[in-house]
Amino acid sequence: MLIAILLLASTSHSQDFMSTNPKMCKLLGDTLNSKMMLVTFAPGETTVSHTHPSHIIYALTPGDLKIVYADGRTENVHIKAGQSVTFPPDPAHRTTNVGKMPMKMILLEISQ
Repeated sequence: MLIAILLLASTSHSQDFMSTNPKMCKLLGDTLNSKMMLVTFAPGETTVSHTHPSHIIYALTPGDLKIVYADGRTENVHIKAGQSVTFPPDPAHRTTNVGKMPMKMILLEISQ
């Protein structure tokens, strides 16, 4: 039983965006209930599988992203510079910058 609990705890921690994708992230702020990051996606770059709590993104540059969820579902997203989007908690997924330019965004994750 203890081993199962430890495995579950390490799995949920390993899906944290900041820890699984450290080269893409710069931590801007970390409080009890939120974490703010500057995220930079190079063209063609794909994240490691991760999850998010409720979160908001603010695009500093435009970009085209392809999101592939663990269940096989895919989503293509075009984001304009200056656009913000609010998301509920996300299940495990990988995100790829399918555009030709680097994309920069502010990611604000809100813990419950």
